[in-house]
Amino acid sequence: MGQLTGTYNVKIDSAGRFYLPASLKNELGHSCVVLKGIGCLWMVTSVMEEKIEKELAGMAGGSLRGMFDPAVRTLRRQIFSGMTVLAPEEDKNNYRVSLTSEQRMYAKIDKTALLIGAGDYVEIWSPSELDKYEAVSETPEAVTEAAGKLFGAMRSDE
Repeated sequence: MGQLTGTYNVKIDSAGRFYLPASLKNELGHSCVVLKGIGCLWMVTSVMEEKIEKELAGMAGGSLRGMFDPAVRTLRRQIFSGMTVLAPEEDKNNYRVSLTSEQRMYAKIDKTALLIGAGDYVEIWSPSELDKYEAVSETPEAVTEAAGKLFGAMRSDE
């Protein structure tokens, strides 16, 4: 799989569907998974979804611990409660993706959405919610601070 890149403005129809841009369709394949992200929805390949499930299972260290550990329980609930496996509908050489009403409500998506390639997943944002998020979290100072933390952590791992 290549990298999922680019930003796409899509229209959401009354049934909660949108056309998946061809470049994303080619990278996501014929099956993908939509789950709750942080302020948005995440769309991942079925391979990435399997990796997420394995990582969450590893965190739990066993089913019972996962049920009683508040941090693991919160993360598992966030990931699994809004997850749907999709097989995009073929429609005159285009692919439509359907979001559930719960997913649209969680991400505050109405008539339009922004699809943002983020490497190995796609973020699905309400345009107004993305503006709010970026105003706080993606200022030049915040991005510089995040990069410093990540690169500092990477250097200490070497």
